[in-house]
Amino acid sequence: ASVAQGGEPLFKPMPPVIHFVDFEGLQTSDATLSLRNQDSVARRVKVLPPDSSFFEVLPGRGRKSSSGGDKVAPGMEVSYIIRFKPDVTVDNYSYDLVVITERERFTVPVRATGGSAVLELPDTVPFGAVPVRYESSKTILVRNIGEKATKFLLKTTPPFSTSLLDGYLEVGGSMQVDVLFRPERAEKYEREMVVIYGDGIEVSVLLSGSAENIDVAFSTSKVSMSDTFIALSTQTSIVIHNRSDVPVDFSWRAFPTIEEEIGQKLKLQLQLKHEENDEAAALKDMRADDDEFSDSSESVSDTSEEEPEAAFLKRTEDQLLGPLQRRYRNIAKAIMEDPMFFYDEIFAVEPLSGRIWAKSKTAITITFTPKAALNYQCIAFCSIVGQADRMQLFLKGQGIGPKAAFSYDELDVGDIFVESVHCYEVDLINQGDIAVNFQLVSNASPFGSKFNFSPSHGRLEVGGQCTVTVEFCPDLLGEFHETFYWDLVGSTSSIPLTFKGHSVSPTFHFDFDRISFGVVSYGFLNSKTLTLTNTSEVTMRFALRIPGDGRFAQKEFDVIPPRGMLLPNCSQKVQIDFISVNVKTYDLCLVVDLDGVGQELASIPIQARCAVPVVSFDPPESLEYGEIFIRYPAHQTLVFNNTSALPAKFQIMPQDESSLSLAEFEPDQASGSVPPASSHVVTFTLTAHKLGPLQIPISIRVLGHNVVQQIMLTANSIGPIVNVETALLDWGNARCLEPITRNVKVTNNSVIDAQVKAFMKSQKSLWSISPKSLRLKPYESAQLALTLTIDEATKMNDLMHIVVDEGKDIQVAVKGRGVGTPMTCKEKLSAIDFGTQYTTQTITREFFIENRGRKPRKLVWLPEAVVENKAKKDTLENHAPIFTVTPDTLVLEAKCGFRYQFHAVCPVPKQISEVFVCQEFAGSDRKGTTVFKTEIKGNFVVPLLQLSTQTLNFKFMWHKSTPISPLSHSLTITNTSPLDIRFFLRVQPPFHVNTESIFLKPEDNVEVRVEFDPAFKVDRTCGIVKQKLMLVYQDHPQRDHVNLVGEVVFPNILLSHDSLDFGSVLNETTKQLSIKMENPHPLPVNYQWMFCEECELTDDGFERGVTGDGSLRSTMVTSPSMMNTQTGAFGRTGTIAEGLGTLDETSSAVASRRASDTSKQGTGNVGGAGAMGGALSRKDAPPQSPIDINQIFDILPIMGTLEPGASQMVTFTYFGLSSQKFEAVAVCQAEGGPEYEVALQGQASKLEFRIDKTELDFGDVLFTQVLEREIFITNTGKVAYYYSFNLSGVSR
Repeated sequence: ASVAQGGEPLFKPMPPVIHFVDFEGLQTSDATLSLRNQDSVARRVKVLPPDSSFFEVLPGRGRKSSSGGDKVAPGMEVSYIIRFKPDVTVDNYSYDLVVITERERFTVPVRATGGSAVLELPDTVPFGAVPVRYESSKTILVRNIGEKATKFLLKTTPPFSTSLLDGYLEVGGSMQVDVLFRPERAEKYEREMVVIYGDGIEVSVLLSGSAENIDVAFSTSKVSMSDTFIALSTQTSIVIHNRSDVPVDFSWRAFPTIEEEIGQKLKLQLQLKHEENDEAAALKDMRADDDEFSDSSESVSDTSEEEPEAAFLKRTEDQLLGPLQRRYRNIAKAIMEDPMFFYDEIFAVEPLSGRIWAKSKTAITITFTPKAALNYQCIAFCSIVGQADRMQLFLKGQGIGPKAAFSYDELDVGDIFVESVHCYEVDLINQGDIAVNFQLVSNASPFGSKFNFSPSHGRLEVGGQCTVTVEFCPDLLGEFHETFYWDLVGSTSSIPLTFKGHSVSPTFHFDFDRISFGVVSYGFLNSKTLTLTNTSEVTMRFALRIPGDGRFAQKEFDVIPPRGMLLPNCSQKVQIDFISVNVKTYDLCLVVDLDGVGQELASIPIQARCAVPVVSFDPPESLEYGEIFIRYPAHQTLVFNNTSALPAKFQIMPQDESSLSLAEFEPDQASGSVPPASSHVVTFTLTAHKLGPLQIPISIRVLGHNVVQQIMLTANSIGPIVNVETALLDWGNARCLEPITRNVKVTNNSVIDAQVKAFMKSQKSLWSISPKSLRLKPYESAQLALTLTIDEATKMNDLMHIVVDEGKDIQVAVKGRGVGTPMTCKEKLSAIDFGTQYTTQTITREFFIENRGRKPRKLVWLPEAVVENKAKKDTLENHAPIFTVTPDTLVLEAKCGFRYQFHAVCPVPKQISEVFVCQEFAGSDRKGTTVFKTEIKGNFVVPLLQLSTQTLNFKFMWHKSTPISPLSHSLTITNTSPLDIRFFLRVQPPFHVNTESIFLKPEDNVEVRVEFDPAFKVDRTCGIVKQKLMLVYQDHPQRDHVNLVGEVVFPNILLSHDSLDFGSVLNETTKQLSIKMENPHPLPVNYQWMFCEECELTDDGFERGVTGDGSLRSTMVTSPSMMNTQTGAFGRTGTIAEGLGTLDETSSAVASRRASDTSKQGTGNVGGAGAMGGALSRKDAPPQSPIDINQIFDILPIMGTLEPGASQMVTFTYFGLSSQKFEAVAVCQAEGGPEYEVALQGQASKLEFRIDKTELDFGDVLFTQVLEREIFITNTGKVAYYYSFNLSGVSR
């Protein structure tokens, strides 16, 4: 097991980051990388070769390169040489080396820093004394005096800050930076401003300053407002004096400190978060409820076709909660951006913020608007720049409430009928100077709740009044005196209104003056009917009852209806039901109650007498049942005889709980009646619960008699009767471990079910019973199966007990003798088929063999060929066996088992079969007995995959409107093996596969998407890459592969020359050179020529070239109509060569025009040459006026299209300026392809020569004599020239 933690790699790199500093261009630098094995076992590690031309990985000293990686012992390390080959010195290089171990891959950063940048900064920036919370600034100049351009980052700590956080400076460049100082407390401050270079170097600048409070004050710190009616406003003002020398900003706040403001915002944010969570939970619950009523099966099936269920649920949740989260996020943002200005419902301060100029003042208006007749107080806090603490302003004022009164304060309504409706009116008048909002205070008294006021609330304008309608309907009798109070909003007092009077009741009568029932029988229903009439002019709600009657279930009288409502002069039928439950004479009365009026306002007498009949029984004392089965019902009858002239009612009392455990009886009629002078029969059913003699009493009550009659039930309870067919079973000889079954017939000779249980006498009996428990229905027979499984060759006997629940037990004797062996295996060992398996893999089958006997036995496994012929054993041992048994020899103790392992492993594919035998040696036996004979066979194969193709070809053709994206082909892989296959796909970039691990069942296939990324050709040159897609099988050494070929076609061209040297030409003349441009590829090429030049963007959006002296100049483009520098159509910014004329233009015309341009501009170094290799430079000349690059060189044609296979000549023209040398770089941009550079060089010079003689003196020459003299002409300039002698002026 690995001891390396899961969060760290197996190998520790030293150093963790490789640095190259102070390197030189085109020079090689080396560094050593060591990888230490941190694990407890040997591990393999490999460093991938870098794909950068600047870095190279070599094996350490004394080691050779290994493509498969290095295996490193625990705690040891392996070293590598990292070689760095830069092309220029002033540049930074960066690369991440990839290290692959057996468990993970990680990277080791390589960083190279060349040259250095130095920023010129002041050592300290003092601010002196400034007002508290006032922002002052100082400007510093940052200049790059180093060797290369650099980025920089400025870091400060409060209260200091800078106008910019980062920047970029070229060599010699400079910029201004504002340093800001805004202190919050009156104290001294010293901080450091840290300047971080692009390469990580840090420098610091000391910032210092102090803060002090300035002289700012209120004209008064307490403001008392005049008393004001509610809803009206009063204003006053105060003055803030600024006696300092700086302008200050002020704002009115609700909190005394900024900390309390932040705390309030955090509370609001927390409250907002709780509201968002509650609303989100509610939305989820609503969504869940909707999903329960939707068609879940259809939605799930639709979702599974498009995306996984988890992704669908997440997308649904995002759609549901997205708008909610955005809304609350906007609210939270508004809370955090709230300035928390002063706000109060009563007091207002204006303006809330502003500026007070130095030695000046400003007026602040305070508005008081009370909402109730109360005393108001408030504190406003003023945050002023120049003061560390906020200044307090105490505000207070008194509110005056409204005034109103009713047209009268008390009303006497006199006598009124109960339940009658009466209406009254009263006026409410506004007696104050403001509008009145009034509201009735509820009155919950018995009479007060019956008053209804309309309106109960409202508003009265100044001088207005309102009529209030009062409706009264009493439901009680008696005098009333009720006072109602009305609240005036904003006032502390209420207005009273009083009503008083007397409520009287209605009149009624019955049509009978008494009710007589005569003599009635005990417990029987008797009824009488009478009429109730309402003789008053109001509706009457009545209730009828009989005082002295029983309560709840003991009531003997029932009044129908017991209550109701009678309209004026209407009647109601009333029925009186009487059931006597007492033997006595009744003298009661029916009384009338009126709801809300009174009780017992009238009554009627009720008279009756109750008598009891005489009843006897047959048989008079006991019911005999005889012998009965337990839990089986038995029936007997009892006769009731009524000898009187009144009907009788009887009731059989429930059985005593103490006898329920013995037996239960149930009458077919628990209660009933017996007509006068007749009989009635009742049947009793008896069910016994226990065995033995039973006596159960029955209690019978005749209604009206105080004495309860008892009848005794007698019976004898017995259990089921079970018999067996035989009392002895003999098995004779039985083979060991071979179950032999005999049956015993059991019969239930009774009318109830019999529960039978059977078991053997011995605790570890060799006999087993099935079933051990059974239930026999009445007169049913069943077979008990006894199975003997003997484990040794000896005599055995036992005794079977049959227990009958609630009956008599039975015994059956059993015996037998065992023969054979007790060795056994649960699985079938006659044949072991390993089936089809892969070669080189070890397959194991396990079988559990048991010795169930009572003696130990020795077991030996051998091939059958060895058992039959011992001489062949040595021959067999010379060959590696295909099948083996582990262990081959074992002593197995009694009652023990062992799990044997059968192994199969074959190195070659084939079918094979072999027979093994297992011999048993028991006790002192020397000759073994074969107990198992097993045929072992198997079919061994190799993994086979069928590939849809052996080669995948990718070809990318660049197109302008199509982005560069990976190409993909499908590869179908079919498992033609008879077994499952798991294999892995391995491929190197720029090829990729959509899956790395695949599992296939036989005949299954999978479609793998292989992708080719043409973007790996970052230089956009055409090329072909070839690799292999490896198929690696799990647990098998076989390997397969698919050839991968990727071709990338970009618009590319070939140039016959990459540099042109015009040599020296005569001043103000031209020279032309041509190169051949070819397109050997299948794509047409849109090309464009331009000069490489550094540019920057001006405020008006145009580009300007940078001249040698740092000034800016506009660059010319291809035609007079295009006045600005253009960005090349293919993505590079530069100056397009200007066409200065056709090829037929004569040298003299060009010279004259150049002379004109030179007279306007002068000569000088053309700008644009810099750290990037400058487009144009001039040698050995002092700085003069700038010259456009297209005044020196010209290209024709400057743009066009080159079809596949075509070629074209490109003409370069050099215009020589007076005695100057120029260099430039012309760039040909191919749309969608790379850039091609052509270095241009030319020099202009005047024509200079020297003649050593200005005259020739031949002296005297004979007529026929020829004399020769030499003249030396020397070219002292840099321009070749032709010369000739003009002899027209020579004469004889």
